[in-house]
This record gives sequence, structure tokens and C-alpha cells, in this order.
Amino acid sequence: MNIALQNPNANLLNDEMHLFRKRLQTAGVFKPRSGDQLFCALQLALLFVGSYALLSTGNPWAAGLGVLLLALYYPQAAWLGHDLGHGQVFTDKRINSLASLLMAWTQGLSAKWWKDKHGKHHANPNAYRLVDGKPEAIDEDINTAPLLVWDIALITAETRLKLARWLPLQKYALAPLLLLARLNWSASGIRHAFRHGNVMEGCGIVFHYAATLVLAIYLWPGETWQAILWFLSVQFAGGFMLGLVFILNHSGREVYPETSGYGFFDAQARTTRNVHEGWLANWFTGGLNLQLEHHFFPNLPRHRLREVAAESRRIVEKCGYQYESLSFFAACKVAWGSLPSR
Repeated sequence: MNIALQNPNANLLNDEMHLFRKRLQTAGVFKPRSGDQLFCALQLALLFVGSYALLSTGNPWAAGLGVLLLALYYPQAAWLGHDLGHGQVFTDKRINSLASLLMAWTQGLSAKWWKDKHGKHHANPNAYRLVDGKPEAIDEDINTAPLLVWDIALITAETRLKLARWLPLQKYALAPLLLLARLNWSASGIRHAFRHGNVMEGCGIVFHYAATLVLAIYLWPGETWQAILWFLSVQFAGGFMLGLVFILNHSGREVYPETSGYGFFDAQARTTRNVHEGWLANWFTGGLNLQLEHHFFPNLPRHRLREVAAESRRIVEKCGYQYESLSFFAACKVAWGSLPSR
């Protein structure tokens, strides 16, 4: 989808953003604040322990609330893992790598797989290339065809014809597919770990799933199948929350070929939207609702993003770009509506 811009000045944006970054560095805004991350770790512990404590009561309503708590735990753990992956928490790379491995174990998602995938996304958001005349997604986040086609530019005319009956159904399939997002990403991470010799990470992720399932069966005083159902409900609900946040910030923004020659800041401004700030949105999305600021400054700690948002918006609009910020539900509507139907 092409975004209408008002004479965007990519060179001016590049210069302004480099100057802005220097001012932020001088002000020490990039330095991690340990108290923020300590709070994140504490809330993760409370969500995890609270969910299993509720399950152990044997009360169906309490167990249902436990599903919600553990489902919330998984995206919140992913946000902390995301912070670590961007070097926002520790300045020592060895400590950062160890902490990333521990987070991979505690959430069941591969840090190394994610870092490779996410790095391509940041470098080339919504970008694709032509290989022998056929489109190939560079950004792994839009590399979901033919299951989900985010833009017609990502498929050939022949594929489009083959998917003629499927494309109108995409908007109905999106929500069920999001339920599977976490399990799919975990499986991809496990394959990546063992293929690349990251045995400790791969075994740790497998152990995470085995241990959390066994713990659910052990603590639930009822039938084993009920504990398994509880466990699966957590995975589906947690996957939906995690996947939902990831589709809100780029779906419906510009999808472009690498030959467009966009610079770093230019590409971010063209392809990214924010979700309106607020304490609940900030918490639920791990600060990723301020996606444009995160893309401009990937190693800026999430708790500092709101401090730079006003100036970021001023620069973006001064340079002729659209600074798109929508409410959570409006962003959901755009994400669903951006799926081509024909």
C-alpha cells in the first residue's frame, strides 16, 4: 500500500534524526535504568506464580483467571527478551547474551532466531526484492505468503490467480492464525537452535514446554485432560496477544521493493505507525506502541520512548512525512482491512 506523503525530504530527515540522536546521547537518555527492568522482572514472577497458584485451587473460575495471567506473562516476557535483544538492558554484551538465553528458556522462544529475524525487519521494514522476476520478502515479518498475503506486491500474478478464492477469506482467518503464533514461533526457534548448533537454547525451550505442562498437570486436582486443556488455552491466548501487537504497527503501511533506495530513517517513516500512548497501551505492548520511535532508535530503552515522541513527531512532520498514530482498536481495524481481498 502506498502512503500519501507531502513532499518528503529524506535527506533532511536523515540529518535531523542524526542530530537528535546526538542530543539524546549527550543527555544520557540511552543509558538503561535498572529500576525499570527490575519492575519488569518482578511483574513476570507475579504473573507466573499467580497463574499456577490459581490453577492449584481447583476452582474453574480461578483457573480461568490463571489462563489470563499466564497468557499475559508470555508477551510481557517477550518484551523483556526484546529489550535484551536490542541491548537496552545491559551494556556488557556477555551479560546481555546470558540474560537473553535465560529469557529464551523462561518464555519458550529462541533469542537467536528472533534476533536474526528481527534484525532484518529493522533494517528493511516491509521491504521485498525481485528474484528472477518473482517477489521475495526481505522483512521476515511479511514473509507469510501464501497463508497470509499482506500486500499484492508480494506475490506474482500467477499466485494471485491461484489464491483468488483464499484472499477474500484472509480477514476471517487472521484471528485463528494469531492463536497459533506463539507455538509456530517456538517451533521455528527450536529448529533454528538445533540447526545452528545452539543446543543449550533449543533444549531449554523444549524443557520450558515440558516443565510448564507437567506443572499444570501436577497442580490441577482434576482430570489430566483438563490440565492439558488449560495449558493449551494459555498458549493460544498468549500467542494471540503476542501476534496482535506485532501486526498493528506496519500492516497497511508502505510495502516497497529494495530498489526504491530508501535510506534508514526514510524507510522507517514510510512503513511504521504508532498506537496512541497511554499507561495500558504502553504496558500491554511493552512500549512497542511507540513503534516509530523504537525504529528510529532501536537501542533506546522502552521506558524512555515517550520522552522522545514529541520531538520525533515534530521532525517527521517537518520533513513532509505522515506521522500516523491510531487508537488501539483503529489500528486493529486497519490491520485487518489491509489484507487484500482480491
